[in-house]
Amino acid sequence: MNTDRMRVLLLEDNVDHAMLIQTSLAEHSVEVVHLPSAETAQSYLDGQPAPIGVMLVDVSLPGQSGVEFLRWVKQSKVHVVTPVVMLSTSDNPKDIRQSFQWGASGYITKPVGLQELKTKLNVFMEYWINTSLLPNCASD
Repeated sequence: MNTDRMRVLLLEDNVDHAMLIQTSLAEHSVEVVHLPSAETAQSYLDGQPAPIGVMLVDVSLPGQSGVEFLRWVKQSKVHVVTPVVMLSTSDNPKDIRQSFQWGASGYITKPVGLQELKTKLNVFMEYWINTSLLPNCASD
């Protein structure tokens, strides 16, 4: 079990969705870095010396899309190993396929109900904190 406090990058332009997700993730004692656009996330990651354990990225973002951001991450020498899980209100097969083609580690649909969202995020965090070993959180 990972006892260090994991950093989660949340890339979400919808303020209400971001607040709900951050509230749910806070129950897991993770540090959440919320950014509203792919461009601000790229700038943040370019200047970020501390590792990110996992990224949660909204598919539909203003400007550069979440899938375009995913492509940037997976082409980066520094962040290529960081797991990226896509978030969307859509279950469009094209979005899902594109996300996995570019290296997404998962795809979560954002449900309408708060309880269902909490349940999905609890399962997500259980896996990424207590089950999976993450390359950016491993000790050398």
